[in-house]
Amino acid sequence: MFVIYDEIRLDPSVRSIDVTDTDWAVNPKTHCMQHEPTRTVFNISMDDKVSEGGPLTILDFSAHLVAIKEGCALPEPDVITTLGRSALVLYFVGLGYIRPNEEADGNLPDGVQQAYVC
Repeated sequence: MFVIYDEIRLDPSVRSIDVTDTDWAVNPKTHCMQHEPTRTVFNISMDDKVSEGGPLTILDFSAHLVAIKEGCALPEPDVITTLGRSALVLYFVGLGYIRPNEEADGNLPDGVQQAYVC
C-alpha cells in the first residue's frame, strides 16, 4: 500500500538515535530503506542544493514514508519519525558519510552498541 507522509529529517538537537541495523534492508538503486519488523519503506532524497552548487550536509537529506505492506498497521507518528531518522542514519553509513566511532568504545551508555561520527 502506498503512503503519503511528511518528510522526516535529522534533528540536530537530538544527540543519539537508536538503530538496529539488522532490522533494515536497503535498495540503493531506488534510495529506499525497508524496516522489516513494521514492513514500512522509506525513500531517501536530498534538497536541491546540489543542483544549485551549494555544499551538501546530512541535514539536507530527508526520509519519506512511501509504502507499508498491505494488511500491516500504520505505526504511530512518533514511531514513523524515529524510523525515518534511523533510515537516514543507516543510509549515511552505507554511503560512508558516517562511520563507526572507534574512540567511543567503552564510553557508550548502557544498551548502546555502536556510535557513529560524521
